Amino acid sequence: MECGSRAARLPNPRDRVTESTRLVAIAPPVVSLLSLARSQRSVRDWQADAEMSLSLRLAGEWDSSLSRIPDACVCTALRTLTRFVTRPMARWLAGFGITLTEFQILVTLHESPRSALALTRRLRLHAAPVSRSLARLREREMVTRTSSRRFAPWSLTDSGRKHLEVLDLFWPEVDEATRAMLGEQFVQRVIALVDQLPKTLPPEHPGWSD
Repeated sequence: MECGSRAARLPNPRDRVTESTRLVAIAPPVVSLLSLARSQRSVRDWQADAEMSLSLRLAGEWDSSLSRIPDACVCTALRTLTRFVTRPMARWLAGFGITLTEFQILVTLHESPRSALALTRRLRLHAAPVSRSLARLREREMVTRTSSRRFAPWSLTDSGRKHLEVLDLFWPEVDEATRAMLGEQFVQRVIALVDQLPKTLPPEHPGWSD
C-alpha cells in the first residue's frame, strides 16, 4: 500500500506535456497583449514628450515649417555637412582602393617621411585609425619604414608615389566641384579654421565611438 500511494503521488509525464501544450496555446495572445500595451505606452510617452518645449533643433529638416526656432545645433549641422560633402570624394577614392585617411597619409608622406606619431599630429587624428591605415598601405606595398622601432619614420614606396601621381591627375576636378558647392568664401574660412586647430587631440574616452 505504501508503494502504491507513493506511486500515486509521483507526477505523470503526460500531465507535463498537457500543461506545456496549454501554455504554448495561450502564449501568443499573451505576447500580443504585452506588445500592444508597450506600444500604447510608448505612444503616450511620445505624446507627453511632444508637449515639452525644447531649445534643441537639428538642421536639415525637409519641411521647414516643422522648425519651431530659427537656431539649430551647429555641431550636428557641421557633422551632417561633412558627411554630405566628403561622400563624393570617398566614393572616388574607393575606386582606387583607398580611404580618405589613407589618402591623407599618402599626401603627408609625400611632403616628407614621418613617424606614426607625427602623422597623428599633422592630420589631427587618433593613433588607432592612423595605425590601421598604415598597416593596410603597407600590405599594398605603398608605404614602408626601415626599422620596426616605435618612432621610426614611414615613407612612400615607388608604388605609393605612382598611386599618388594618378590621384593627383583627377583630384583637382573633385576639389573644384566641392568648392563650387560650398562657395569660395566659406571654403577659405574652413581652411583658416583648420590651420588654427591644436596639433593634438584630447584623450579619447573609452566610451566614445564614431
